[in-house]
Amino acid sequence: MIYIAISCLVTHLYVPGVQIHTRAALDAGASVEEILSAIEIATFTGADPYFETMTRIPELFE
Repeated sequence: MIYIAISCLVTHLYVPGVQIHTRAALDAGASVEEILSAIEIATFTGADPYFETMTRIPELFE
């Protein structure tokens, strides 16, 4: 979850990292709610990283 949050930060925004770590978190048993909470907290500093992240990961939750 920490790696997902760091990859989402406005100062770091690395979408491939978000995708990689989101998949790893899901494989390790994290819930969608836990992942979304990490993303929401990390992107609290700006809407751009949140929207960029959220447009790239929905397919991972299917």
